Amino acid sequence: MNLSHKITNYREQHPIDRIGSIQPHGMLFVLGEPELTIIQASKNTDDHYSR
Repeated sequence: MNLSHKITNYREQHPIDRIGSIQPHGMLFVLGEPELTIIQASKNTDDHYSR
């Protein structure tokens, strides 16, 4: 089985149930190249870093 089939099988077994949102245990960063500076961060970033 090639990698593409493995990924397809995994995605079928583990569907994304929160399309358009970030899972509660995750964060999202938008980085600018080439320095990888943070351009944007998800609203829940403070929740994870203020613990």
